[in-house]
Amino acid sequence: MDQIRDIARITRTFYEEHASSFSATRQDGWKGWTRLVSHLSTQHLTVADIACGNLRFERFLADAGFTGRAFGVDGCPALLAEAAPEAFTLKRIEADLIGMLAEKSSLSSLGLPACDLCACFGFMHHVPTAPLREEFLDSLLNLTAPGGVCALSFWRFSTDERLALKAQRATQRAQEQWGVQLSEPGDAFLGWQAEADAFRFCHSFEDDEVDRLCARAQTQGAILVDDFYADGKTGTLNRYVLFRRA
Repeated sequence: MDQIRDIARITRTFYEEHASSFSATRQDGWKGWTRLVSHLSTQHLTVADIACGNLRFERFLADAGFTGRAFGVDGCPALLAEAAPEAFTLKRIEADLIGMLAEKSSLSSLGLPACDLCACFGFMHHVPTAPLREEFLDSLLNLTAPGGVCALSFWRFSTDERLALKAQRATQRAQEQWGVQLSEPGDAFLGWQAEADAFRFCHSFEDDEVDRLCARAQTQGAILVDDFYADGKTGTLNRYVLFRRA
């Protein structure tokens, strides 16, 4: 558990110190999001955006013609403070999600209502250990209203030769700097731009691990309605899974 807290601290420190430069590179919507909207049955939504970052998903939804109420949850105040679209009434909720998982606290403690759309993009790779990822998936499903959609992305950076090499080099430096040794396959520390000591924990997903998470969701009554790859130059850097809550 101490290792999980250390990993959470390293990642939290990264976003606190590099929120501005990170946000500057994270303005556009993802190609995979365009396929997601075809599964939404109404233009007026209640959205739980878990690990919302700089709220670009809300801006994407607004540009696509959606309106409604959104709950943006993130652990970085600087990212949360960025502009939200007028199409959504937004409630910003600051929460250290990895720290909550480490302390066995679920998303239910945030007091969010069940939503038409529960989205979590670009975050599952920050969650250390398979058991915590399973618990986090359970929490996301529980935040999804009956008939609603739970949408997740799983980053597969180890399938990109350039990213995999950069991760290997950064992991060695980060482990020496922080004294944290990673042990699970797929675990890495990634660097940031030209910063010599900026690191965040990331887990690269293999298909069999995502398949196990999908099977877990289905045993809880979730219906897998879409499963596809998108993003990056190859169009396969993220794997998306979309569930409908029975």
